[in-house]
Amino acid sequence: MVVYQVEKIRVITPNPNFSLFIDELSTDLKIGLIKKQSVEEYYMDLVKRFHSSWKPSGSLRTETSLDTEVLEYIYSIDFQKMISNELRKKWKKSINILTKCGFPEIVKNSGLAYPDISEPGYKSFAMLQNMITALNVQKQKHQQNAEKLGIELKAKERQFAVIQFVEVILRKKLQNQITGLHRFIEDTLAKKTVERRTISIQYPDLHRIINKIKKDIEEEKERLNQLQLEASKCDPDSAENRDFWFSSCPEMRSTYEEMKLLQEQLRKVPAYNFTKKNKLKKRISVLSNSLDRTILVNMEKQRNEKLREIKKIEADIEIKETDFNGYINKLSELRTQFNDLTNEITRLNIAATGTMDNTSLPSPELLKSITQNEEVDNYSSVYKKWVDISFARENLDYDLINEKTDNYKSELNWIQSFMTAEKEVQSLTFDALYKNLVKKAITKLFSESDKDKRPKSGYYRYNIYTVLFLCSLYYSTLPEKDILLCIDEAQDLSLCEYMLLHHIQGKNCIFNLYGDVNQLVYSYKGIPDWEMLEDIREFQLYQLNENYRNTNQVTEFCNDELDSEITSIGISGPEVKKMTIVDALNELYIQILSEEGSRAVIYSSNNVTSKKQIQQMGKDICFCPGKVEKGKIALLTVEESKGLEFQTVLVIPENMEYNDLYVAYTRTLNELIIGL
Repeated sequence: MVVYQVEKIRVITPNPNFSLFIDELSTDLKIGLIKKQSVEEYYMDLVKRFHSSWKPSGSLRTETSLDTEVLEYIYSIDFQKMISNELRKKWKKSINILTKCGFPEIVKNSGLAYPDISEPGYKSFAMLQNMITALNVQKQKHQQNAEKLGIELKAKERQFAVIQFVEVILRKKLQNQITGLHRFIEDTLAKKTVERRTISIQYPDLHRIINKIKKDIEEEKERLNQLQLEASKCDPDSAENRDFWFSSCPEMRSTYEEMKLLQEQLRKVPAYNFTKKNKLKKRISVLSNSLDRTILVNMEKQRNEKLREIKKIEADIEIKETDFNGYINKLSELRTQFNDLTNEITRLNIAATGTMDNTSLPSPELLKSITQNEEVDNYSSVYKKWVDISFARENLDYDLINEKTDNYKSELNWIQSFMTAEKEVQSLTFDALYKNLVKKAITKLFSESDKDKRPKSGYYRYNIYTVLFLCSLYYSTLPEKDILLCIDEAQDLSLCEYMLLHHIQGKNCIFNLYGDVNQLVYSYKGIPDWEMLEDIREFQLYQLNENYRNTNQVTEFCNDELDSEITSIGISGPEVKKMTIVDALNELYIQILSEEGSRAVIYSSNNVTSKKQIQQMGKDICFCPGKVEKGKIALLTVEESKGLEFQTVLVIPENMEYNDLYVAYTRTLNELIIGL
């Protein structure tokens, strides 16, 4: 006999209501010590085993109001692959940043061994965090050295600034003394030089414009030829061959291939899965009708579009050819102007040879060779002072200054590298990765959804699921694994959730799954066929076709209404009734006052007749919305009612799918009422 540790066994239920519902039964079966948790509670339990400090924000909300396309992607393999890839990309980027900022050299130069952090996850992060902690003492030492060197360099900079200031003043005085010489020649030369430069600047732009127009004309003509060829092929008579049409219209080919794929899937659906068969047949009919309606309409439309575009391109070519000729003439005019200015500048330079300008300081000897006057003598005196101060500047101890500057920069570089590494390591914490990779990706996915289908405050099941998935990547191994999981309503978990649980718990954990694919009510996740689990692990499938809950009347009603094939065990009960919602509510009210047993109203979460309206119809009735309490009528959505049983059930079938109806009808132990 195998003996299991009770604390390593979990019963996973569809919702907290069901966990409370089976408490008494668990005690009677002597298994009351086994922990019973909803899927969300179990996921949070697993997350805390990985990451004990994590906790969700706000209260748990239902996912049924959110964008199902986004939810379907979140619960898909593609989403898991995307997050895994993003984690590896982020990890690789962080390693590159650490390498680029010199962190490995800092660690090695400190006498420590740089760890292997190539694999993403907590182990690598912990080693990096230990390096940061160990180097914090050295960080303080480098900061003190940098502060001391900075003070010494500022003193040298002040000395250099005084010398440089005096040098600049003397130089400016010298320049002022020679500014007026031959001003007319300089001004004229500068003006003509600017004019010629202005013209030369225009050359590249004109050439680029001319080449661009020429290229555009060639491309337009090539496009024109292509469109004329395409227009000649857009003859409606050529649409007789479907292969030609599909090659011309990829969107129709994809529709055709999807129809063929669905027909192949239909042939493979097991006989018991009648819900899936009905959905496939309906989709195949829609696709076939779409192909028949569309095949000839688009060809004529495409041909008219091509002809309109040909006329537009021909007009564009004519305009661009006119522009091209205009720019060619303008370029010729500019060349003539440029040559004239070049000849004039040459003449001005010859006239100015041997004179001074205000960008250089001519020697006194050169000035004396040109003219002899008192201004030249004054210039010679100032020039000597300027030479002396320049000599003082050049003889400063630059080697010492450069050495201190290099040391100062080295200290700053060490500090900067360390702070960069410290910041990057903090970006590798679990919380930071979840925020910047997972949460950011989910926010982006929902940003394109309708406003009323976006997440509100609080948290959802997908939040816990994605946290758990990142835990499996980040921490790798679950500290305390379970040995037995008993999952009720197992069809409501997605394939990726089973893949995740199998990965976390390992092959030694036993999975007992209980469910009915015909009771799958979520369009965005779940197991529509148990054979999908074969890719995860081997399993044995046991099928129960007998109905031990419902009366003959309810079972026969379900078989007739839903085309099911359930065998009743032969218990007889009241006939299924159909009546107005108000009358049905009054009957439930009378029953709850006069008889034992529980009663429930079950409606669709997408129902136009909202929970508030139902309560208004039975304003004198004591309802219990979203849960089950003795002496009250439970008011539940299909999802909230899963796994529960009631003596009498009123079902409001508006907006319910086949699987929703199946779940709702089979909640009753005795009497079923259909609200109209």
